[in-house]
Amino acid sequence: MSRQLTIIAISAVIGTLFLSSHANAKQFKLEADMDPLINLPNAYQLKPEDLERIYPKGNFETNPYFEWLTSKKERAIFKRSPAENVEVKLTILEG
Repeated sequence: MSRQLTIIAISAVIGTLFLSSHANAKQFKLEADMDPLINLPNAYQLKPEDLERIYPKGNFETNPYFEWLTSKKERAIFKRSPAENVEVKLTILEG
């Protein structure tokens, strides 16, 4: 194998590895409608179990949409990328 062919082969392998790892980087694409949180005054009436019902964790170990910031579940934070392989599209005002 010539030097040029070796370089091309190595480049192809590296490119394939990069593309496959990049494609798997966001394996789960979810969407979270944030409108229930801005619907006043109803948003102030939401309880922790309401939030967990609106944004269920499904088969994930932890909720992919939000994380509780206190043990009493008084505050939560929503994240667009809660894990390396999860992407959450947060929408507001009907998208």
